[in-house]
Amino acid sequence: MSKNIHPLISVIIPTYNVDKYLNKCLQSISEQSYNNYEVIIIIDGSTDNSYQIAKEFCNTHKKFHVYYQDNAGSGPARNNGLRHSHGEFVIFIDPDDWIDKFYIEHLVFHWEKTKCDLIISGCINSFFKKNDTFKKYVIDKPEVINYNTIKEIRTNYITLCQKHLLSAPTRKLYKMDIIRENNIVFPDLRRSQDIVFNYKYYNYVQSLSVTDYCGYYYRINLSNYALRLKPEYYDTIKLLYTNIKNMHNNWKVPFDDVSCSTIYFNVITAYIESQILRKLKYDHILEDNIIMHIIITASPKGIYKKYLKKAIIAKQYNITKALIKLKIFFK
Repeated sequence: MSKNIHPLISVIIPTYNVDKYLNKCLQSISEQSYNNYEVIIIIDGSTDNSYQIAKEFCNTHKKFHVYYQDNAGSGPARNNGLRHSHGEFVIFIDPDDWIDKFYIEHLVFHWEKTKCDLIISGCINSFFKKNDTFKKYVIDKPEVINYNTIKEIRTNYITLCQKHLLSAPTRKLYKMDIIRENNIVFPDLRRSQDIVFNYKYYNYVQSLSVTDYCGYYYRINLSNYALRLKPEYYDTIKLLYTNIKNMHNNWKVPFDDVSCSTIYFNVITAYIESQILRKLKYDHILEDNIIMHIIITASPKGIYKKYLKKAIIAKQYNITKALIKLKIFFK
């Protein structure tokens, strides 16, 4: 790569039924101060006007390209986007989010300064009420971190997870050659496929930098997240925990079981909340050895989570349900 030419950045947008928000997302990218980029929009079987909006935008913006696929989920849509990409680096943006004018420029500048395999930035959480009325911004500004050895990177994986820096594929700059040379793809999961992609990529990272820059606007609609967790999601929780544990064993670095279990205890309680809200049973998952190991090993913070852990371990289902319903009531 010539020192005088900035790298080509591929921006991938998996899109499903977001016609209310898509134009704002695309417009924010078209106004970037950084010029050397391409945008790959994958329409994932949308049934609204998303495809038409994307096609019209592409007709007037040469850097933008749209492709249609049958509905398969955001993971396969991102994989499709990777297949159509030509950049040296890739950025993922969700179609209901948007970025400030200097977002791509800052990530590229930070890479040019650090030459790290993974660049992670902060974001601005943008809360909207159920009727799409704006409520507030909350800046999620991470501390500046630089890891330049494999040992630092691998011993701090759980720490970065606790800081919520390795879940979403957004707010990051990835090297395309690492993705392609190691055949890293998003799995065919409807939830948490992002975490799998990130730990697969992380396995090959030799340097990492976190910048406190916040130029990504993450839309949060104040509806109940737990309702989006399907009944079979507990299998995904087991998969994530087991794979992360095995990854540490392969790295030959200590696995912080308490911290990892605490992370996934919070996910399990969200899953149980989902089942209760749907009036479905959840007690069968407590017969699973991995799920129970996570619950027993976890060290949750706060009185609510501590009492909830005790009730779940004791299989006091009525108390568990009462605690969760109380939480929902006061939420």
